[in-house]
Amino acid sequence: MLLNKSKIEVIEQFIYILEILDMYAKEGSDEKAIIRLMLDYLEKGHVLDEDIIPIANKILEIAKKVGSYDLKREINLWLFGEKKKLTKSQKNKIKKLIEILEYLKNYIEKKPYKSYEDTHLLNLIYLKILRLDENIVSDYNSEVRSLLNIAFRAGDYELKNEIELLLTGRKRRKLTEEFIQKRITIIEILEKVKEFIEKKEFKSSFDYEALFLINLKIYRIEQGILKSYDEEIDSILKIARKVGNYKLREEIILLKESIKN
Repeated sequence: MLLNKSKIEVIEQFIYILEILDMYAKEGSDEKAIIRLMLDYLEKGHVLDEDIIPIANKILEIAKKVGSYDLKREINLWLFGEKKKLTKSQKNKIKKLIEILEYLKNYIEKKPYKSYEDTHLLNLIYLKILRLDENIVSDYNSEVRSLLNIAFRAGDYELKNEIELLLTGRKRRKLTEEFIQKRITIIEILEKVKEFIEKKEFKSSFDYEALFLINLKIYRIEQGILKSYDEEIDSILKIARKVGNYKLREEIILLKESIKN
């Protein structure tokens, strides 16, 4: 909540949000002019305590006019949401959400070409990370749905599926020798595909997406969250078909069969 922060923190928060909204406001519009005036006023630092809530309300009013539904939601939550006292379990869940948001941020930032949608998603991610870092949380299921929506818009179904598994998949409690061996084999195969891509002199957008997906899969599997062995290998083969060649696919199939025998 704004009133629990120092005035400097509040001013920095206002400026950050206004600079994002400035990207969406049309040149020559009233909103653009108001944003510039507010930024000029805030940057001078002469903000009275009684001005804080009216400024926050004005920022939200501008967000409603120039921003999308998800952007307005994030700004509203960050400005007026209550900071919650979280249990250890809840803190761990929020930590995982932030980790995955950082993964997504890194994925979009490394895209060779960014669309308008990519820039918009980065703005949402930045706001989410800052908000969650302050323990301003709506209900956890809503946070998960919102994150999955971003993942799907940033990538494809495969990316959304990976993140959904990370957030909702169950870790194996009993690590049998067979399970450990399968986990090692799957990671070895993923590392092989990763190495194949990294050695390419010129990388396509498919290559960059595949590298991100591979790193995400390795992270998930190291956490002990696995689908069936065949599903995991088939998913890797799908990546290999996009970025590899016949020899790479043959090597994956041989490794897959080796653990069955």
